[in-house]
Amino acid sequence: MSDLELAYLKAYYYLIDLKLDLVVGGFNMELDHYMLINNYKSWTVITAYNPKSVVLCEQDNKYNNENLKNDIKNYTFLNIESGSNSDNWEVEFGFIIFDLAKVDSIKLGKKYNQNAILFGEINKKSEIIFC
Repeated sequence: MSDLELAYLKAYYYLIDLKLDLVVGGFNMELDHYMLINNYKSWTVITAYNPKSVVLCEQDNKYNNENLKNDIKNYTFLNIESGSNSDNWEVEFGFIIFDLAKVDSIKLGKKYNQNAILFGEINKKSEIIFC
């Protein structure tokens, strides 16, 4: 496994609007509860920051994220931040999108040149999917 893949597996994900943490390969009962009461089945975490791990300036990252936000405007989504406990990964802002099919999530990740997305389903462990 590459260093980059390990970094993704160790990354943190924080749902700003719900004040919840997500862990790769873990469950979040509070998120599952939120999904149950809103009748959601799955979620995807994606950002348009730093395509293919090439660090861009804040202005370019925000521009890319606005384009992503426009692409997901027909879905329910919330703001999220992600990062790493290591010094070499700056905080990235993105979205958790509800009920975007896994195949469409991967396509969106590829469209924005992301190395990976985080995907989860209610009552199942989350998983990193490399694009």
